Amino acid sequence: MARLGYVEEFIREVHDGVTLGPPSEPFGPLFSRKGQGTIALDPESGAAYRRVVTRLEEQFSPKKDISRLTLQAYVQDALFASLLPDVSPEVNTEFESRLASAIRELGRSLSKPPRNYACYTPVRGLAVEGLPFRVGAVTLVRMNSNRLRRHVSPILAASKGTRAQNRALRADIESDLLGLPMALVNTSARDSDAAENLALNETRLAVDVLNFFSDQIPNSPAWVYLAGEAGAEGSTSLIVCENDSFSVPGRWKGPLAEMSLKRLRSVPQLRRALKRIDALLLQDPRTRMAELLLTSVRWAGRASVEPVKEHAFVMYVIALEALMLPHDARGMAHRLQTRVSHLLGANAEERGWFHDTVKHLYDVRSGIVHEGSVEVEDGDLGRLEMIVKECILRVLSHRTAYLLSTPKEFSRWLDTHR
Repeated sequence: MARLGYVEEFIREVHDGVTLGPPSEPFGPLFSRKGQGTIALDPESGAAYRRVVTRLEEQFSPKKDISRLTLQAYVQDALFASLLPDVSPEVNTEFESRLASAIRELGRSLSKPPRNYACYTPVRGLAVEGLPFRVGAVTLVRMNSNRLRRHVSPILAASKGTRAQNRALRADIESDLLGLPMALVNTSARDSDAAENLALNETRLAVDVLNFFSDQIPNSPAWVYLAGEAGAEGSTSLIVCENDSFSVPGRWKGPLAEMSLKRLRSVPQLRRALKRIDALLLQDPRTRMAELLLTSVRWAGRASVEPVKEHAFVMYVIALEALMLPHDARGMAHRLQTRVSHLLGANAEERGWFHDTVKHLYDVRSGIVHEGSVEVEDGDLGRLEMIVKECILRVLSHRTAYLLSTPKEFSRWLDTHR
């Protein structure tokens, strides 16, 4: 157990200064267990506890397949098992013996093999037409009774609940989930919290990718979002003018409809781009070029649905910089102007327009970031959005550019592409 020596050292330090029961003033973390008592840590021990959990996370969960919450529970288990006589005097074993046993049990817990999880996350703003649909590791599905019962019924049958209780529980689950668009991610993890977090990360990536296309689909003012993150709702304001008059404007904020994946796939250029993004998502491991492109797509996707214009503007610039300045950031503005103009401009006149427009837009970006300016004109935001998305789509549609392996190779391609 040499690899867990830092946990032993931490528990010994707590043992030397352990506080029994709730302190008069709870300055540090407080752990209570029914039938076992309470352990209170002082601020210094509380900071050490957090460092121990972080180190366990780095050592035993580099892929985030054990959640931090579970690691905290493991450390607390070891604390109570080691300090048990201090909070339950009827147990008389020696501290060192209890500590050694607790560390062995911690090692066994950390060595548990991962298990397979099917994680379903509700996705708002998505039409059920066109489902199922896969985006990378995520399969977008409509939850139906067959799928739900296949997962739930065997578990309920093996439970200790009565038939009536099981039927009531299944009915509650069905009322909450049936018919909803959901993101299914099959993942491997060592606890359910970690599985949920891993699935949520993949789902957010898929949502960002789909939102990249949100304003590209004809006659579809829609985007997708996760519950509680970007909802559509009515908004009513009250505007009073010097006790003379008032107005009560009402507006619908958020997406005006549901995103149709069927309509998305009906546009050839978008269908090809989505197919190539999907291929990048499925790379294992992903090349640095794949990560670069996906980073750009994600920032552009987030900007597409960001309601604050200044925030959206900065996000689009980040997307453009991530794509067009992947290797060498020296002379950023000039390189950006040159590369965008040569990638998008079909002739000298167009290249000149793109060169000047990018310079102006970069000046606007500098005003927002460095000078606190908060005025972004709709025309500037629209031009920036067009440039960013067209650059991404051009790279995705090129027969070789998106298949390059490194940012250095891509930089060379950008500088020689005419």
